[in-house]
Amino acid sequence: MAEYFRDSGFEKVALISGNSSAGLVTPNPDQNKNIYLLGVTCTGSPTTLREGSATGPVIIYVAQGNFNFPSTIKVPNNSGVYSTAGGVSAFYYVE
Repeated sequence: MAEYFRDSGFEKVALISGNSSAGLVTPNPDQNKNIYLLGVTCTGSPTTLREGSATGPVIIYVAQGNFNFPSTIKVPNNSGVYSTAGGVSAFYYVE
């Protein structure tokens, strides 16, 4: 059986994390690992997801609602996902 999503198309476990105010939505992954975003829900104000911190490069702008991405969004090595607003949940996996 394939070990990684990229090999099989099926992930063993999807992780979910969120925030109630601006800040990290996902923790930083282990060394030499990447977060792959599968989807996002935003119940509060529209938000900007950034790489690692409030001043990190923009990953994606998210309007209010639920979004399943047509493909994964790869966050660069060792970076978590920061949201400029609260009420955000992220569905992701780490490789």
